[in-house]
Amino acid sequence: MAYYSLDTETYLISGRLTPRLMCGQMADESGEAALMDSADTVNWVASTLHEGHSLIGQNTAYDLGVLMVEAESLIEPIFTALSEGRIYDTMIREILINNATGQSGKVSLSAMVERRYGVSIGGKDTTRLLFSSVDGVPIDEWPAHFKEYATDDAAWTMRVYQHQAADKTITSAGQPVIPLLDEQAQVRASVALHLAAIWGMAVDPLRVVEFTQRVSEEARAGVLKASQLGFMRPTGTKNMKVLKDLVSRAYEGKPPTTASGAVSTAREVLEGSGDADLIEYAESLTAAKLLSTYVPILQQASVHPRYQPLVGTGRTACRAPNMQNPPRQPGFRQCFRPRPGYKYVSADYSQIELLALAQINLWLFGSSKMAETIKQGKDLHCKFVADMQGRPYEEVYQAYRDGDPATVKARQTAKGVLYGLPGGLGSAALVKYLKGSGVVITESEADQLRVQYLRSWPEMDLYYKRAAELTKYGDATIIHHISGRQRAGLTWCQVLNTPFQGLTADGAKLALWLVCRETMVGSGILKDSRVCLFLHDEIMLEVPEADAEEAGAELSRLMIKGMQQFIPDLPIKAEAQITDEWSK
Repeated sequence: MAYYSLDTETYLISGRLTPRLMCGQMADESGEAALMDSADTVNWVASTLHEGHSLIGQNTAYDLGVLMVEAESLIEPIFTALSEGRIYDTMIREILINNATGQSGKVSLSAMVERRYGVSIGGKDTTRLLFSSVDGVPIDEWPAHFKEYATDDAAWTMRVYQHQAADKTITSAGQPVIPLLDEQAQVRASVALHLAAIWGMAVDPLRVVEFTQRVSEEARAGVLKASQLGFMRPTGTKNMKVLKDLVSRAYEGKPPTTASGAVSTAREVLEGSGDADLIEYAESLTAAKLLSTYVPILQQASVHPRYQPLVGTGRTACRAPNMQNPPRQPGFRQCFRPRPGYKYVSADYSQIELLALAQINLWLFGSSKMAETIKQGKDLHCKFVADMQGRPYEEVYQAYRDGDPATVKARQTAKGVLYGLPGGLGSAALVKYLKGSGVVITESEADQLRVQYLRSWPEMDLYYKRAAELTKYGDATIIHHISGRQRAGLTWCQVLNTPFQGLTADGAKLALWLVCRETMVGSGILKDSRVCLFLHDEIMLEVPEADAEEAGAELSRLMIKGMQQFIPDLPIKAEAQITDEWSK
């Protein structure tokens, strides 16, 4: 089996992230590069993959997306190669290496070449922006600098891959950086994420108008309030001294401050001031931000976010826009509706990070009260309420199901405790964390909740002590269960959070890959569906109306199957729902 690097040049990136292919370039293991027109690129990729060879790219998901849109005949061989672990990505490799060694740095090709070889290939060269200008011109008639730019990228991608492969570093956990045990799983997930972005989500223009009007009114109300309070000048600029004085008075002379010691005017400070006028103004700031960030994007026929396939915890990120952490304002999600003839079918995992935490404690300590509760089919939050109040679990659970206000409030508090304390929150931080979900408690009450937490889940005392031991002499390195991925440079809180966040992310990414593969090359009920959104513990499909019920069942099955590879000892739940809009 041979290894070849592959790169493409295209028109400028469009909204759908799949600009027209202009040329492809490859380099072999000796570094010799060749340039091909679009038709020859498609034929070369097809033959190379059919012969069982491997491809290496930089941000490979982008190039594969361009190729699959250019020629649908490439979809099956690309997915076969992905399944067989024959696709590599120098960008993802660099992220994994950085995570394992505690290093940081940009992972663009130019940044890696400069860091690893001391050669600058970036600079102000704008050639990559101009390839559309040679559309229709035979490659042998292209200007020399166009050819050189294209082939250099392929050659440097191969050299970076080889430099990465030669890394002999041993991490502080005593394990080699290379081989990157998690590499292929991350590459597959990156392709699935990019295909979801390409498909995107259609926008309902009438609902966008309604949403825009609503947030515009809220933003204007904020400007009016600021004028009434005296810190908004007629020119539209703010008199920050007046605003800071208002904040100081609201906090009775002891306002929160910034790192430099100045009075903070952050939105959360205004919201926590207890001053009705400042709170009203703070609420308008969100509307103003929506007008400048999300509303312009909603003017398109469809939205195609850009996913970052891997961050330190193992999770993903999203931008332009951030659909994984969308605005909570009423009406935003409702701006997205399935295309005609389709339904949204989504499924999300139930309490999955808590299951991951319980699974890790089973592995580390051999037992877990939390795991026992989960296996008994009990609601963890209601169980904690029962322990806290000294009531039978069945009584608490039934009261919650019946909508008893006191029990519902107590469960909401318990939910914040169970999701907040595994990461090492102290009492003061827990008070602030709960306030974000509308639960107001005192530090004394937080102390009591923390004591009860360790009584209910005694394995967590061992979990905290293990983190303390690992960080006794400085930052720690951990190795993730199952995937073998390493993460270095961790503080006590990060040692607490990373294992269960990473385990959850690994299972969700595998599930995403299984679902994506079924939609792209499968022959079952999902063959005419497409992934349109990934939200950490939730996957959303756009599905033909007639297939919705069966597709929901298959989505749930594949999500459970993927997660069970990483949480094998506990029951996984992923319930599907069918909607005519993004509603959850």
